[in-house]
Amino acid sequence: MSFLVLPNELLIEICISSVLEISDIASVVRTSRFLRDLLVWPLRSQISKWGSDKYSRKALYHAAERREASEIQTLLDDGILDVVHEGSTLLHRAVSTLGEEGLTTISNCGVDRNTVDNRGRTPLICATTGKHLSAIRALTHCPSVDVNRPWIYEDFAALHLAVCDGDLDVLSLLLACPRIAVNQIRTLGQVEKDPPVIKREQQNLDTELESARRGMVYLPMNGGKAPLHLTVNQRDLTFLRILLEDDRLDVNVQDRMGETALRSTVSCGHI
Repeated sequence: MSFLVLPNELLIEICISSVLEISDIASVVRTSRFLRDLLVWPLRSQISKWGSDKYSRKALYHAAERREASEIQTLLDDGILDVVHEGSTLLHRAVSTLGEEGLTTISNCGVDRNTVDNRGRTPLICATTGKHLSAIRALTHCPSVDVNRPWIYEDFAALHLAVCDGDLDVLSLLLACPRIAVNQIRTLGQVEKDPPVIKREQQNLDTELESARRGMVYLPMNGGKAPLHLTVNQRDLTFLRILLEDDRLDVNVQDRMGETALRSTVSCGHI
C-alpha cells in the first residue's frame, strides 16, 4: 500500500511517534503538500516536547512571517520559549531574520520588546547595530518599545548609536519616531549602583568598545553627550544637517561638562 493512501489518523500517529527523529519527519512532510497541510497542526503541538531549538525557532518564525498570531500564541502557551535557546531574548535574533510584518506579529503576542540580552542590548539596539531597517520600523512603530532606553552609558541610546555608526538610513528612521529623545543626555549625578552591577556594566562596555574597534565603528569612551555633540566627530556634515532640521533639537543643549556642541566643535578644532 502506498504511504500516501494511508488513513489520515495513521499518518498523524506515525509522524508524532517518538520512534521518528525530526529529520525523518521533515522528509515525510516534504513528500507532498497534502501531507504538509495535514500534519502541520499535530506536529506543531509536539515541537515543545521534542526540545529542538532549531525547529522551535523555525516554527515561530514561519508563523510570524505568515502573520498567524493565533499559532504563535499557541506555541508560546505550550512553553516554546523554554525550548528556544535564550528564549527570553527571542526578538534580539529575530530582528535579523524576520521582516517588518513578521516582527510586528510576533512582538504583539506578548514577547517582551524591551528585555536586554547578556550584553545589555535591547532588540532596538540590536536592530540599530545591524542596520536592519525593517526591524527598526517595526519596533519604533510599537508604542510599548522604549526607544530611548540607554545601553552602554546611562544616556547612550539608539539615536546616539546611529550617529556614531554613521548610517543615514538608520538615523532617518529613528528621527521619524515621535518618541525619540533628540536631546537625550543625563546631566544629574551618577545613580548609586551595587559593585556587581558596576563590574558587569564595565565588562559590557569593554566588550562593546573592543567590538567597535574591530568593526571600525566609533563609540565614545564615556557618556554625557547628546546626539548633537557626537556629530562633532563625524567628518560628514550630513548628520549634523539632518539633526539641525529636526524641530525637536535644542542647539544649545549642554553635555555633562556644560559645553554646547558649538563649543565642543571649536575645542576640537573642527571649524
